[in-house]
Amino acid sequence: MWLLSIAVNPLIANLAMERTQRESYQKASQSNTECGESHLLLSIKLNTFMIHIKIKTLKYFFLIVLCAAFVNTITAQSNAKPGTHSKIYIVRHAEKLGGDDPLLTDEGNKRAGDLMRVLKNKKISRIYVTEFKRTQNTGDSLRIQLGIDTVQINADTSCASLFAAITQHKDWNKSILIITHSNIIQKVIYKLGITDFSQENIPAAEFDNLYTVSIRKNKPVLQHIKYGKASGSSATMKH
Repeated sequence: MWLLSIAVNPLIANLAMERTQRESYQKASQSNTECGESHLLLSIKLNTFMIHIKIKTLKYFFLIVLCAAFVNTITAQSNAKPGTHSKIYIVRHAEKLGGDDPLLTDEGNKRAGDLMRVLKNKKISRIYVTEFKRTQNTGDSLRIQLGIDTVQINADTSCASLFAAITQHKDWNKSILIITHSNIIQKVIYKLGITDFSQENIPAAEFDNLYTVSIRKNKPVLQHIKYGKASGSSATMKH
C-alpha cells in the first residue's frame, strides 16, 4: 500500500496546488484587468498553466495504475499457497521437434497419451500450459478425452503469470496440472514451498518426470515419479 501512497499523495497535492493557483490567477485577473492589463493575455497565461497541471496529473495517474498492477501481482504471489485438498501435478512438455515453436514428435505424442492414462482418475479440474505448442500438445489427450478446461499463461521463471492465473480461477484447493519447461519446473516447485528442491534446469533429454505437490500436516510435500517410456538419464540407468 505504501507504493500507492507514493503515487496518490503527490496527485492529491498536485490537485490542491491546481485549485490554489487557479484561484490566484483568477484574483490576479480581476486585479490586473482593473489596472488595464489585457484580459486575453491573462486568459492565455491561465490556460497555459492549466495544461501544465493536467499533464502532471496524467503522469501521476499512470503511475498509480502501474503501482496498482504491481501490487496485484505481489498479492497474487503472496496468496500462492496450496490448500489442504490441493494436488498440483507438474510435468515438462513431452519430446519435441526442432524449431522455435515445435510440435511434438511421435514419441512425444505417445507420452501425452501416457500422461492422460496416469492422471485420468486424479480429478484434474484444470490444466495450465504456456504459450508454446509443445506444452499445449502434451495436455491435449487429457483435455480432449476428459473435457478439462485449459488455461494459457506466459512461460516465465518468476511464475507470476501462473500463480496469478491459479488465484484468478480459485484453483489453490483443487487438483490441477501444470505443463511447463525444463527451466521453469524447479522454480514452480520452489515457490510452492519445496525450498530444498534443486534449482538446476531439468536435463534436456529428460521428459518422464511427474512431480506432485500436496499438503500434509500444513506443510508442502513433494512426490516424484517417472511415467511413460524412460528418457534421458532414466533410460541410461536401465542399461
